[in-house]
Amino acid sequence: MSSKSNPALLVSFLVIAGVIAVVVLYPVFQAAKPISQRLSDLTRMKQIGVAAMIYAEDSGSCLPIAANWKAALSPYIKNEFVFKCEHLSNGVNAYGHVYERSAAGLNVMKTAEPEKQVMCFDGTNIVANAVGDYRTEIDFERGNGAAHVVFADAHVRKVAKGWLGN
Repeated sequence: MSSKSNPALLVSFLVIAGVIAVVVLYPVFQAAKPISQRLSDLTRMKQIGVAAMIYAEDSGSCLPIAANWKAALSPYIKNEFVFKCEHLSNGVNAYGHVYERSAAGLNVMKTAEPEKQVMCFDGTNIVANAVGDYRTEIDFERGNGAAHVVFADAHVRKVAKGWLGN
C-alpha cells in the first residue's frame, strides 16, 4: 500500500471546508453589517463636528450660518461622502445629516454649555444642506430607535428615542 495522498481528495476536502465556512459565517457577516453602518455613520458625524470646530477657529469662534453650512465645512472635509448617510444608500443624493437651525452662526466660545447645544443630527430631511430643528426632525427610525447627534463642542452622542436635549 502506498503512503502517497491523493491530491483530488485534498482539494475536495478544502472545497467542502470552504463551503461550510461560508454557510456558517454568512449570517454572522449579515448581522454585523448594520453595526458597521452605524459605526461608519458615527465616524462621519464626528468628522462633521471636527470640521465645524476648525471652521469656528477660522471664523471668530462662530459656527457656519444655516444657508450654506455644507459648503462652509467642505474645505475642512476631504471627502463629500462624509455628508452622506450609508443607511440611505438607495439613492445618489442620500444625505441624512441635518444642521440644527439654532446652531447657525453660534459663537462657540460665548455659549455657556456647548456640550449641550445640538449642532447636527440624523434627520428626516435627506437633501443636501438640510437645516432643521432636532426636536421635530430627528430620525430615530434609521437607527432602530436611536440617532446620532453632534454637539457644538464636536462630541457625538447616540441618543435614544424620547431624548430631546435632556
